[in-house]
Parts: sequence; C-alpha cells; structure tokens
Amino acid sequence: SAIATAQLRIMSPCIVTGALCGIGFGALNAVKSYVAPSISPALSSLVMMVSIVLLRHYDGAAAGQMLSTSQGVLVAGKHLAVAFLFGSLSQLLLQSVVMHRKGVGRFMRFRLQDQGKKQNGGYSSILDIARVLVPATIASTMLQLATYTDLYFASS
Repeated sequence: SAIATAQLRIMSPCIVTGALCGIGFGALNAVKSYVAPSISPALSSLVMMVSIVLLRHYDGAAAGQMLSTSQGVLVAGKHLAVAFLFGSLSQLLLQSVVMHRKGVGRFMRFRLQDQGKKQNGGYSSILDIARVLVPATIASTMLQLATYTDLYFASS
C-alpha cells in the first residue's frame, strides 16, 4: 500500500498530460499529421526504459539487492513512477513541438470578448473553445481518475 500511495503521488500529473496528449493526438490527426501521434507512445516507452536504467544506476543498487528488502521495493516502485512521469512528459513535449510547427492552436487566443467569426469555421471566443475542450478533457481523463481512485482506496 505504501508503494501504491507513493506512485499515486508521483504520477498524479499524468492526469493532465494524458488529457493534453489525447487532445493533441486528435488535433494533429485533424491537420493530417499522423507521424507524431504514432511515434509519441514509442518515445514515451523509450524514455521510461532509459529513466529506469539511469535511476537504478544513480541509486547504485543491484536489482537483486534492491528487491530483497521492503525499502528497496518502495524505491523501485518510485523509480517506476518517475520513469512513467518522464515518459508521459516526453510524449506531451513531442506532440507540443509538432503542433507548434504545424500551427495547430494558433487560432486559440485567450480573449473573453467576441472577435467575430474567423474564416474556415474558426471559433469566435474563448467560451466557444471551452464548450468543446472541457468535455473532451474530462472524457479523456476519466480512465486515469478511476485508476487513481482505485489505487487510493486499495492502499488505505
């Protein structure tokens, strides 16, 4: 239960990064950019593997010695959670860079007043954008929230 609690605390920012990655995936697909959304999960896995190796090397303990004590298992669980967080952030970073280069999101200026309809069916205000993004963000984070809630009650 201590491992699950520690992992929950470390990995909680993944709720936001997961939602933003999902929205970025859809936005990039909408502009017919398929490579970054397809490669970003592989990059995330690669960053996780490298992070685990580096964290274990930094800790200085052999895997067999680390897993032989309860404190070592807790440290290994924290290493895994940090690696997952790094992987999630790398996925978001890759998609953000590609979205910036493609010009995705430039229509979204944070103005509360109505600027009038833009060409190509653009949104007229931040409130119209919120009507689309808020339900999408909530929907894409429900699985992570359910998982974290289960972990919280399982560790209590």
